[in-house]
Amino acid sequence: MFGYTSPDKRTPKVLRECFKKRYCLLCHALGKFYGQKARLTVSYDVSFFTLFLGKSDSVAALCKIKCFNNGKKLAALLESDGVFKKTAALNLTLAAAELQDNIADKDGAWAKVAYGLYKGTFKKIQKQYPEMWKDITEGYAKMAVLEKGGATLEEMEDCFSDFIRVVVRREFEFDEKFMPHLIFACKMLYFLDAVDDLDKDLKKGKYNPLSAYGSKRELVDTNYKVIEDHMQKLYKGVSYIKTDNRDLMTAQRIVFRSMVDKMVTICMRSAK
Repeated sequence: MFGYTSPDKRTPKVLRECFKKRYCLLCHALGKFYGQKARLTVSYDVSFFTLFLGKSDSVAALCKIKCFNNGKKLAALLESDGVFKKTAALNLTLAAAELQDNIADKDGAWAKVAYGLYKGTFKKIQKQYPEMWKDITEGYAKMAVLEKGGATLEEMEDCFSDFIRVVVRREFEFDEKFMPHLIFACKMLYFLDAVDDLDKDLKKGKYNPLSAYGSKRELVDTNYKVIEDHMQKLYKGVSYIKTDNRDLMTAQRIVFRSMVDKMVTICMRSAK
């Protein structure tokens, strides 16, 4: 269970259940198409992306299937819509790119070991979805170049959101009116991660676009307006859209409420 995007505790139960279905869907798809070991990589963030992707009626059927049921009904559901396999591939491709990035940053032997464990699976995905693999790996490579050049926070967020947008548009059925929400989420994910990892990056001498503000505690105590202003800037590009689709309602709840709560939680950790 990795990532920053999940419903906050005050989210209505029906929407929390909607997200849970998507999370379960992704977990089952990873196991069916890429083996039980692949389920260990299941991500909250990719579960969030799937709220925008595929058919809601297929997901609704998942609520009738128990988590550890690997029978014919589950197999039929996963086979019924190719989006399930693609979202599993997206989850693993992003995991592979992040591991490669950690290896390049010399971030410990654990990344090499983890990549080695999934090497066969990664090769399988690269063969099945070469364009997805190419866009994501090249996107991470561009981010690495930007890091070496001391890029700004905005430049890093734009780079990340750009290649995710390319992948989503080509590989999935997607309602374009929700693209600003997806772009916002990508940028906010990068921002959350930058704040959360600030102390660790400073200690290891790694790039972080917020390192000029000192430690996370200094950032929060002395320069919190930097965080506040940047979040306001990001939110200017997105607005709530009325919809009866519970998947999209859940996604917007996470965008407009849960991600704010997550930032607050991350900042509060610095005071401990």
